[in-house]
Amino acid sequence: MNEIFNVIEPDKINEKAYGHKIRELLTIACTEVEYLLLQILKDNGYQSGRFSTNDYVKVLPILKLNEYRVELKMHPSMGSFSPFEVWSVKNPSQSLSWYSAYNSAKHDRGGNFHCATLGAAINAIAAVHILLEAQYGSKLFDKPMNSDYESCFQTVNEPSWGCDEVFFPLIEENEKISWVSSVEYFK
Repeated sequence: MNEIFNVIEPDKINEKAYGHKIRELLTIACTEVEYLLLQILKDNGYQSGRFSTNDYVKVLPILKLNEYRVELKMHPSMGSFSPFEVWSVKNPSQSLSWYSAYNSAKHDRGGNFHCATLGAAINAIAAVHILLEAQYGSKLFDKPMNSDYESCFQTVNEPSWGCDEVFFPLIEENEKISWVSSVEYFK
């Protein structure tokens, strides 16, 4: 994305800009979103013959993805992004405009090339950031937390979690880690 920002100024007026590199970035980000959602479902006992957004949307209430809001660290004037805010069970592919843009450009690049916009790509990358934080914790991208990963985003709003929604391992004297309870959301 930084390479694209060297050519297209990250400004609200440029959110509808499109091009081959933007389409590639959107495709990579959306396939990563699909992978992360797929792994969450599989790791929690969900079974399906062929996974789709009809399956992926079931993660929404569990991880409270619609409550996350992020900003670009170096470009706060772009405002905040909440890519899962309007994700709907009734229309799981179309309700995510950035994902719908990816699907449109993927299935008919010639006719829908203009759909793969800078705004869609930014939202898709924001979705990756949010999915990673929702799974691995809000401090995932903080250097003091032993992470070598960086994100171009900073989270400005995240969900509140009740004690019954958070799981912690039991660390025994011999440093053995065991999870004393877990939730199988999809069994």
